[in-house]
Amino acid sequence: MSNSEGYKVVKATKEDIEKLNEFVLNIFLEQPESISKEEKLKIISYIKNDINANLENYKVVYIDNIRIGCVKVKFEEDRVLIDKIYLVSEHRNKGIGTDILKNILNKYKIVYLWVYKSNKKAISLYLKLKFKIVDETETRYYMKYEN
Repeated sequence: MSNSEGYKVVKATKEDIEKLNEFVLNIFLEQPESISKEEKLKIISYIKNDINANLENYKVVYIDNIRIGCVKVKFEEDRVLIDKIYLVSEHRNKGIGTDILKNILNKYKIVYLWVYKSNKKAISLYLKLKFKIVDETETRYYMKYEN
């Protein structure tokens, strides 16, 4: 997928695994202390196993042949779960993430995602895109978009 914003989204390959590990790890390391050390250790272990086992669900975001982020989308029965979306900090707030989300929402009728409650900017964006909070844990919201 290519677009006018100058980025492209490409299916991940084995050559991307190391960078995917870095990106996905950053998602969790950037969260405030609301995530316990035990949870962070479990997440780090999960990340390494998940990327290797589910590489086909990952896509890499590029600008000028430089990896700037990733997206993981899982297809489940009648819906899609946006499992991860990450952009390096210097490419945030430029509309890239919003554009990627809108492309996904335009393709699928029902879309879910989890978001950390501490990620106020993302929650605001998801609500603006018509996601609704349908469940929650102590640290995260489970949100649903239905077209």
